[in-house]
Amino acid sequence: MGGPFWARKDERAWTFPKGLPEEGEEPVRTACREYAEELGVPAPDPATTDFLDLGEVRQSGGKRVTAWAVEVDVDPADVVPGTFETQWPPRSGRTRTSACWTGCWSGWVADLDRVLLGPVEEVAPLLLGAHLTHAGVTVRLTEVEAYAGPAGQRGADDPGDPGSHSFRGPTPRTRSMHGPPGRLYTYFTYGMHWCANVVTGPEGQGSAVLLRAGEVVAGQDLARERRTAARRSTRPLAERDLARGPACLCRALALAGEQDGLDLAGHLVLGDPPDPGDVRTGPRVGLRLAAERPWRFWLADERTVSRYVPAPGSP
Repeated sequence: MGGPFWARKDERAWTFPKGLPEEGEEPVRTACREYAEELGVPAPDPATTDFLDLGEVRQSGGKRVTAWAVEVDVDPADVVPGTFETQWPPRSGRTRTSACWTGCWSGWVADLDRVLLGPVEEVAPLLLGAHLTHAGVTVRLTEVEAYAGPAGQRGADDPGDPGSHSFRGPTPRTRSMHGPPGRLYTYFTYGMHWCANVVTGPEGQGSAVLLRAGEVVAGQDLARERRTAARRSTRPLAERDLARGPACLCRALALAGEQDGLDLAGHLVLGDPPDPGDVRTGPRVGLRLAAERPWRFWLADERTVSRYVPAPGSP
């Protein structure tokens, strides 16, 4: 069933993307009317339309609103996932770029803020197949690792994650990791490389998903130029290696310290959740502490997945 989901609600009215009800108009009718005005499709009937409560989400500007989803009778082929051009105000002749969520009417809603609020080890595999875009390059994520926070953050019996940067609490370096979900946490390692993480969980929890590898699906020439400039080898760079490994992924996407704390709204677009049969798990790369946790996740049969390397001295 169905095409994209569209919805937003603030304390005054159901809106898309933001508006006010006409005098005496019920909020649900405001939503249906604005869907039709924005998308140029027949207005759904409020009496027969099911709305799905998504709970509270954070908009890109930081405002928290109550979000809802509704099935709209529109061909998904006519909509570009992630962003699209709309005429706003209606009939004004002016356009603006708006964000959208897409999904299918099966209980799965690809809403970034809501997904990222879950436990990090459950969020991480849901990012597989997601598209991350920055500085002219788009990467489809194929390998990630989950990192939780300090002890007690997820309940009295939570031992914390000693393999995580945030295990000992907030520091100037890890400030972004303890920030709101949906932000980027970047860090410098080995004196030469940048790595990037998607912050998850409630603000202050200190959990994040390390982006380990992906397939460059747009901007290949630009990604190759960036990767080649950082290499000493003159050997031609294979396409599968453009974003294979966390440092290579950051180089391809031009992610560094300046992007620490970046709001990923509009940059990170979730797709359908991967088939559980396509997801592989194993220990995280290079860790001595909490090495037994199978919190590395990757898509099976993907040539872009990086090679597993245990910590030095590990069995």
